[in-house]
Amino acid sequence: MIPADADRRDGKAVCATLDALADAWERCDAEAYGRQFTEDGTYTTYIGSHCEGRADITASHRALFKGFLKDSKLAARYLDMRFLTKDVAVLTSRGADYTGDKPGADELSKVTTFAP
Repeated sequence: MIPADADRRDGKAVCATLDALADAWERCDAEAYGRQFTEDGTYTTYIGSHCEGRADITASHRALFKGFLKDSKLAARYLDMRFLTKDVAVLTSRGADYTGDKPGADELSKVTTFAP
């Protein structure tokens, strides 16, 4: 939901940021992935790992893209977007990392909340 006093382009910009995350993931580009976060951003994974700051997020994904997540892709669909204020949005998505065929919407098992 985008409030009347927010610019609709802001909602599109939020979605574009998440699309950029997926693109960076597909290329295993930890630097591009990290650039989507603020310098003081935080990131908590579905298994509970917690990163503080862009540098930490980038470093952790550099290791993941060289190991466990090498050659994987990220599939996601947006569930909800709410602007808490004109400048603060919360987006909830459902997604999954994968190799091979892209999973269908019913196979996206991880729910993620972003506050870009």
